Amino acid sequence: MKSKIPFGLRGRAWLLDGSRRCAHCQKWLKPSAFPPNPKMRDGLGSWCRECVVGSTREWRAKHRTANLSRRRELWAAHRDQVNAHRRELYATRKAA
Repeated sequence: MKSKIPFGLRGRAWLLDGSRRCAHCQKWLKPSAFPPNPKMRDGLGSWCRECVVGSTREWRAKHRTANLSRRRELWAAHRDQVNAHRRELYATRKAA
């Protein structure tokens, strides 16, 4: 029995109905459920938005103290530059 999928689309059957599978949760979803990624061939990420958001939240919760200490160190090292930039932004916004 012959396959009903055209030869050029074999292995990429998702192109026929427009859906694609998330590489993380393995669900078949519409392309609008995937974030843009210009480095990928089709311009979409391999993980769906839900998986990306969930993974990011887990990572941030796990590394919270390290991130906060790094931000504090950067703030202490560049306090004058940051404050000058903020004053400049405030002045331009107030003038507008």
